[in-house]
Amino acid sequence: MGLFGFKSPSEKKKELLVAEANEFSLNLNKEKNLPAISTQLLLKPQEEAFVQTDSKLYETRAVSYHKSSGSGGAVRIAKGVYVGGSSRSGKSESVQELKPIDEGTLILTNKRFVFDGKNENRIIPLDKIISIDPHIDSIEISAENRTKSMWFTVPNCFIWIFTFQILIQVPDPHKLGEVHLTANFT
Repeated sequence: MGLFGFKSPSEKKKELLVAEANEFSLNLNKEKNLPAISTQLLLKPQEEAFVQTDSKLYETRAVSYHKSSGSGGAVRIAKGVYVGGSSRSGKSESVQELKPIDEGTLILTNKRFVFDGKNENRIIPLDKIISIDPHIDSIEISAENRTKSMWFTVPNCFIWIFTFQILIQVPDPHKLGEVHLTANFT
């Protein structure tokens, strides 16, 4: 809660996401069916798509920063050639930063996550996913045989995670029993 009891925009967005996800869960319990959707993705035999959205793919990349120190006033006389100044030294530091990789379509089927980007694609079989974590505007997926996580922007992280949980736990998503899914940010 912000100053004077007002909610910040991110707190309001979190509440909206949780409310939408809870409504999604209630609807699943009422209908007992996770409906398939049509997609332009070429599906494999017995594969159905369940969620699709425009998305951006983010991954961490090493970024180097150079911190220079020294004294004196060097003057550049040619490319790479400096005259004057006394001692110059510096330190290069490399850190991992989240960088946008591509834009495209993210699709969740009963067999895989597929990111179909303009330049890059990512295909992650559901049984290779180690973890999937919610963020206010994205989901973070860690998968086997990958050292780094992938972040995909989605309108509601919980609906994507709920759908994923159903697909890995239920033999037939069209014949659901009682669904117990809870949305919250940790």
